[in-house]
Amino acid sequence: MYKRQTLICVGGDGTIAGTLTPLLRVWPHDALPAVALCQGGTVNTIAKSVGGAADVERLARGLAEGRRRAVSRRPAVGVRADDGERLHGLVFVNGVGVRFLELYYGETGMGIAGAATVVARLTASALMRGELARRSFAPFHARLRVDGDPIERRPYTIMGGSSVRHIGLGFAPFWSAGRDPERLHFATTDAGPRRIVAELPTIRAGRPSDAFEHYSVKHAAIESETPEPWSLDADLQPPATRIEVSAGPTLDLVSLED
Repeated sequence: MYKRQTLICVGGDGTIAGTLTPLLRVWPHDALPAVALCQGGTVNTIAKSVGGAADVERLARGLAEGRRRAVSRRPAVGVRADDGERLHGLVFVNGVGVRFLELYYGETGMGIAGAATVVARLTASALMRGELARRSFAPFHARLRVDGDPIERRPYTIMGGSSVRHIGLGFAPFWSAGRDPERLHFATTDAGPRRIVAELPTIRAGRPSDAFEHYSVKHAAIESETPEPWSLDADLQPPATRIEVSAGPTLDLVSLED
């Protein structure tokens, strides 16, 4: 009897995009394997957000033995920058999201402690109107189209599109991610550092923040006045002036039921 294949992806957040991109490039989208995310990195934000296992041997044994599975249907996040190839992952960000990652990767300590240190530094700088916050939250001017509908050109401090709710340390700005297997939660804001800091409790609670505009999208196109860096699944990418973010194909993310 034929059984659907399952691909186990073991690693940190960047491993997910590094796996999904070649998988979706060569595998027929109408016959994709189920994907099980297993925590194998330092923070494991994405795997934790979808209930990914911490023990790969237990996960593999349970899948092989036919234990009951929990299935979460979510779209992959496809990103094409300028004339580059399309990459696939689960979380796209630019703006202050990228600057956070640059600070994080520049810290001596990685993992949850390192991420918490960056949040603390940015929060303190925002409250004191410091240079670090001003530099990290520097706005970029861009025109956005959401499912073909134009949004007026204006400054933004961050844009993001995701299939999962969390971005680390319990913060869940993409609160509707996963509700529609064919759409992403896309969020934007022009808010500065002090307002974002004031909204952190709301964001961490996974509630809609008034500081952001929220969209449920199949496709978003970003045209910025100057090349802007961006990130897919916490991997930093080269600056680009035009970025297309799209939903799909739909993935079946599986985990073992308790």
